[in-house]
Order: sequence, then structure tokens, then C-alpha cells
Amino acid sequence: MKKIAVGYVRYSSLSQREESLEAQIRLIDEYAQREGYVLTSFYADHACSGTNSTKRPEFLRLMEDAKKGVFQYVIVHKLDRFSRNRYESSNFKFHLKKYGVRLISVLEKLDESPESIILESLLEGMNEYYSKNLAREVKKGITQSALSARHLGGKPPLGYSVDRNTMKYIINEEEAEIVRTIFSMYLNGMGYGKLIAYLNSQGHRTKWKKTFGKTAIYTILRNTKYKGLYTFNRGPAKDCSGRRTIKKTQEDIISIPNGLPAIISEEQFAKVQEKLSLEAKKSGMYKAKAVYLLSGIVQCGCCNHQFHANGRIGGRNRTKYYTYRCSHRAANKDNCNNIEVNRNYLEDFVLSELQRVLFNERRIGSLVKRLNEYQIKTLTDNNQEIEKVQKELSAINPQIQNILDAIVKGMDHSTLKDRLTTLEGEKVRLELKKKELEYSDQKPFMDETTLREILKKYSNFVKTRSIPECKKFVKEFVEKVVVHKDSIEVHLKINIMKGEDTKIIPLQTIKSDEIKHFYRHNTNRIAESLPQEIS
Repeated sequence: MKKIAVGYVRYSSLSQREESLEAQIRLIDEYAQREGYVLTSFYADHACSGTNSTKRPEFLRLMEDAKKGVFQYVIVHKLDRFSRNRYESSNFKFHLKKYGVRLISVLEKLDESPESIILESLLEGMNEYYSKNLAREVKKGITQSALSARHLGGKPPLGYSVDRNTMKYIINEEEAEIVRTIFSMYLNGMGYGKLIAYLNSQGHRTKWKKTFGKTAIYTILRNTKYKGLYTFNRGPAKDCSGRRTIKKTQEDIISIPNGLPAIISEEQFAKVQEKLSLEAKKSGMYKAKAVYLLSGIVQCGCCNHQFHANGRIGGRNRTKYYTYRCSHRAANKDNCNNIEVNRNYLEDFVLSELQRVLFNERRIGSLVKRLNEYQIKTLTDNNQEIEKVQKELSAINPQIQNILDAIVKGMDHSTLKDRLTTLEGEKVRLELKKKELEYSDQKPFMDETTLREILKKYSNFVKTRSIPECKKFVKEFVEKVVVHKDSIEVHLKINIMKGEDTKIIPLQTIKSDEIKHFYRHNTNRIAESLPQEIS
């Protein structure tokens, strides 16, 4: 019988050469011919570390093929080519064994004996030690370069170049002038929008030769290198799964004042940081004060995307505007041309309709009648559905019994068992559905006293337009608000509780065509329409 095998080869870094793979392939090929293995293919990972399998695409493909039973043996030149991580090595070898595949090393002569198990464990430990020790030595060299404030790779920030002889930062005067302009104009009160427009109109570009945006400017204003502070090793470290989640301590971070020539003075840099922090606090306070009653339930009637809260300052008097607008339109005006609706108008309209339709003493009787009519219709539909489910169950039971009788008589065929499993699964599903429908039938009808108690808790908040309080319960009565270009739809509902179960009963949909008089920022009309506070 043929011994079907594949080879796996790998080299670790770009500093190693392709010849390393060729040598591994040659030695594996010679070994296979000598030992009588039929090599069908090779899996090769280029410049991939052996400590993390998720970054080795060919290795992962090999494991998938092993699962499919494509081969019986995997041949490597040395065990460290397979993995330098003891946990991963044991884990993947366990899976290979489960798939009926054996791992063979050309240089390490291992078999199934107890001595080989001990030797293999020692080799894996040495391989991981080599990898960890190498990483430590490399880090030691990089740290020494950092202590000398040398450039350690990548593009230097805008305003700097690197002296290739000393690997130290030097000022690029042409770019440094752009950096000085950004700091100066920002301190003089110019916002991001105007800064971006000015820089791009002058033909200035980022270090990556792209036009300026908000992120690029913010990154420049926050970069401590511009005041001459060299820093290294600030980013989070990797955890056991390879994700960067471990925060560094101050002892781990290397900071060298005057480690590179300063483009911005300490005083100017400090003023910019103070202004950035102040604006961030103002932004947070501004957002915190703006309570949006209908967040998450306003929908665009043009493109079906959600409307989101939008607050900004505009006009000569620097007036604050609070609106709802389509998120799709906000991303790109070509996506959607629906209107932007003043927050106060929309929220007042919804609360007015809640007050008129739900929180109204005169309407409670008719509302109870409608709810009970809906309940009767639901019960009728449920009864019809229960009858349908019962018929399906009655049809399945004889089929299951027939298959069981056939198996008892000796017709033990795999297709019969598969069919039996399918039928039993369908029977369980139908029985659960029947119980759910029967449980729905047990829900009590609504009476005036119960509904009055439900509405009484909230009615005063609606009357006084206490938005923070209304926000706590509005979603119990408003399913969604749909904003069209020329109208608004409010879809009302009511939730009836029974124990831990909730019954959602839709009420009516209210449509208003008055939006054309109120949309955007018509604050005077809105102020006139708002009810007076109740003392």
C-alpha cells in the first residue's frame, strides 16, 4: 500500500533566504525516496514565524487538507519548522493524530516509543527557548538603539527626515514649515475645517502624499516628537493569544527629552494640548446636555436607514441646533436627499399624538375595546394554527411507527435511520410550536382598570414634556417614527405583560403632512406650539 505524504517547509524572516526552503525541500525529497513515501505536494510558508500558526496560511491549509484525509504523513526537515510553540505543537499534532496523519522529522529520528516521547518534548522545549531567546536578544538591540534616540523603521513624522549614516532624526525644513503653520493657525482659533481647506488649497500634503483630513491634523497636534521628546515602546504588549491588550508601565516606556531636534517650542506645544483638552471637554458636555427622546426609533422614509441625533452650532449668533437626520445622507448627500428634522418639533409631535391617542381618559374605553378585538382575532388565528399543527403531528406519528416496525423486523438500513431522525426532529418542533400557541391562548383580556393603571404612571410626564422621564418609557408605546420628505408617520403600540412574557399589540399609525412647515430649524413655530409647564 502506498504511503502518501506531503512536505511542509518554512523560513522565519525576510533576512533569511529562499535557498533555505530549497534545501529543506531537497532533503525531504531525498528522505521520502529513501524510505518509500510518495510525496504528492509541498506546503511552504515564506518569512513566517513558527510561534503563531494564525499567520501561516500554508500551514493552516495543510491542517484543513489533513482533516479531509488527502494524505497519511507530513514530513518536515526539523520539528522547529512545524512549530516553535509547545502548546500549538501539541495541539496540532493531536489533531493530526485524530485525522490519522503522522508527523515525521527528517533529522530527529522519533518513533512511538516512550523514550521518543521524552525526546520530542525536550526538542519542543528547546525550539521554544530558541525563539524566545532570539526575541529577547533582538529586543535588547532595538532598546539600545532607542536609548540612543535612533530611528527604528517606518516613515518619520511630517517635518523630519532620517540621516542614513547615524539613523538620527533631522529636520526637513520644507515639511517643518507646514507643521509650524498647523500649530500656529490652530492656536489662533482656526478650526479643523478651515485648516484642512487652507492646507489642501496650498498644495500641502501629508507624509504619505495624501490630502489633509481631520485625523492627520489631530495626529500632528498630539505628536510629542515635535517638541523634541523621543519615545519608544508605548504601544500595548501581546497577550498569550497574540492580541495587543497588555498596557505598558512607565518603566517599560523609553522617553528621552531633546532626543531629536524640536520643531515646536515646549510652550507652544503645551498651549495646543491645553486647547485640545478643553475642546474635548466642551464636546462631551455639549453631547451630555442634548437628550434625544427618539434615539433608535426614527427611520428614513426614503432609504429605510436610521435617523441619528445631530447637534451643531451655526449662524451669526452661534445658535445651537438639535436635529434628527438620515445616517445614510450624513455619510454622503448623494445617498439620500431626505430632509433634516428639528428635534423639538419631531419629539413634540410624537408626544402630542401619544397624549391624544393613549394618555387620554376619554379614549380608554374605546382603546380597551380595540385591544380585546385584537386579542379575539389573535385567539382565532391561534386556534386555526393549532389545528394545522395537530394535523401535521397526526401524519408524522404513523410514519415514525412504520419505520420502527421495519427496523424491528430486520430492515436496519441507514436511509431508514436517517429518515427516522428527521421525522423525530420535526415532531419535537411541532410539539413545541403547539405548546407556545396554547400558552398564548391563556393570556387574559384587557380591562379598563388595568389599562388605566398602566397609563397613569406615565401620563403626567407626557403632559409636562419631561423628556428625560419620557425617554425611559417611550419605546414601550412607539414602535417607530418614519420621516418622509413631506410627512411623518408614528407607529404606536402597547406592551401587555403577563409574568415574564410580553405581548406587543400594534395600535394605529398616525400620519401628519405638517412637516413642511416645521422641518429643519423653525424654532419660533416650535416654541409657540410647546405646552406651558405645569406648576
